[in-house]
Amino acid sequence: MGIGTVLVAVNLRAAITSLGAILDRVSTDLDLSGAEAGLLTTLPVVAFAAVGGLSPLLARRLGLFGGLVVACVALVIGLAARAAAHSGGVMLAWSGLALAGIAVANVLLPVVVKSFFPHRLGLMTGLYTMAMQLGSATAAGTTPLVAEAGGGWRSGLSLWALVAACAVPPWLLALRGSARPAPASRRRSANGLARNPLAWALAGFFGVQSLAAYVVMGWVPAIYRSAGVSSAMSGVLLAVIMALAAPIALLLPTLANRLADQRVLVLIVTMAMAFGWLGLMIAPVEGAWWWAVLLGIGSGAFPLALTLIGLRARSTEATADLSAFAQSAGYMMAMVGPFAVGTMHEVTGSWSLPLGVLIVLLVPQLIAGLAAGRNRFVDGGNPTGA
Repeated sequence: MGIGTVLVAVNLRAAITSLGAILDRVSTDLDLSGAEAGLLTTLPVVAFAAVGGLSPLLARRLGLFGGLVVACVALVIGLAARAAAHSGGVMLAWSGLALAGIAVANVLLPVVVKSFFPHRLGLMTGLYTMAMQLGSATAAGTTPLVAEAGGGWRSGLSLWALVAACAVPPWLLALRGSARPAPASRRRSANGLARNPLAWALAGFFGVQSLAAYVVMGWVPAIYRSAGVSSAMSGVLLAVIMALAAPIALLLPTLANRLADQRVLVLIVTMAMAFGWLGLMIAPVEGAWWWAVLLGIGSGAFPLALTLIGLRARSTEATADLSAFAQSAGYMMAMVGPFAVGTMHEVTGSWSLPLGVLIVLLVPQLIAGLAAGRNRFVDGGNPTGA
C-alpha cells in the first residue's frame, strides 16, 4: 500500500511540469494559438477543481482501490495519447483526461493514508508529498534533456506515460486482494460540509496556499529577471525553492501529526511566505537567495494542508468528503491567481502591486489556517475545550 501510494504521488505533478518544460516546442510544432497554450497552463487547476469533487462518489461506486485504478489508467492513457497528438484540440483533450486522473488521485490519497496508516499519518503524508515534489522537479529537469537527445518532445512526454504505468500494478493487486469496497456512502456529508465552518477554513487555507504555489511556479523567475537577475540564475533560484520543498514536505506532516494543535506551524509557513514576498518587493536582487529560502519554507503550507485534511476528520468517509470539498473549493480559489498576477503586472508595468496583493492574501490564509489548525473534527467528537 505504501509503495503504491508513493508511486502514484510521483506522477501527480510530473504530468504538469513535464509539459511546461517544453511547452514552447510543443506550441511551435502543433501551431498552438495563444489561447490554446494559455489553456494548457491553466487546465490543471481547472481539472482539479471540477473533477476532484466527484472522487468520493467514484470511490463509493468502485471502491477506494477501484477508484485509484481508474485514476491511474486515465493518467497513463492521457499521457500516452497526448504525446501522439497532432493538433491543439487533441492535445487539450488528452491532457484533460490525464489531469482528471490526477484530480481523482489528489483526493483519494489522503483517504488511503487515513485508512491504512492512521498511526503514521504524518510520515506517510510527508513521504507522498515529498515524492510529488521530487517527481515534479525531476520531470521539469529531465524532459527537455530527453527531447534534446534526439527523440523530440514526443519522446520527452512519452517517458512519463511509462512512469505512470508503474503505479497501476500495486493498485490492481490491492483491488484483487480486497473484499471490502470504499467507505459506505453518507450523502448528507457533502451538504453538511458546505455548512461546516471548519471545512471552509480548510478550503480557505488550501485555496490561498495553492494560489501562491502556482504563482511561485509561474511568475517568480520572471520577477527575478525583471529585477536584473539572469535567466540562468532565476532558474536556479526557482530550483532552490523546489528543492527546499521536498525535505519540508517530509518533515512538516510528521511534526504536525505529533502536535495536538497545528496553529504554530500555520503561523511559521505563512510568515515565511509573507517575508519572501516582501523581500521580492523591496530588495529582489540583494536578498535573492534569502527570499528563495523563505518561499521554500512557505511552500510547506501545501503538505501541512494535506495533513490537516487527515487530522480534522475521524472516519474514512468524512476524510474522503473533506478531501474532495477542501481541494475542489480550494482549487477554485487558486484558479484566478496566476492570471490575476500576470494581468496586474501587465497593467502597472511593475511587480509591486501583485506582490502587495499576495501579501494581503496571506491574512485570510492565516485566519483560515489558525481555525483549521485547532484540534477539532468535521464529523463530531471534538475534544473538550478545543
